[in-house]
Amino acid sequence: MNSIRIKVPSDLIVAFYPHPEPYGDNYFVVDLENGMYTDVFEMENEFYTITNDTKLISYLNKKRKGLI
Repeated sequence: MNSIRIKVPSDLIVAFYPHPEPYGDNYFVVDLENGMYTDVFEMENEFYTITNDTKLISYLNKKRKGLI
């Protein structure tokens, strides 16, 4: 599967950590409310991740549609 950019709603984020690689000030690693984690970047006060993790994509899509 190819990687996609997907929005990570800020209400799902429970903790922010500095990104281990020097990408800039708007890149973080975050813990999500379901125990998953991912790296995100901030763009115009919203958070996005670029991922091919099918479980993460499914979770974020379901939360966005109110299915979980």
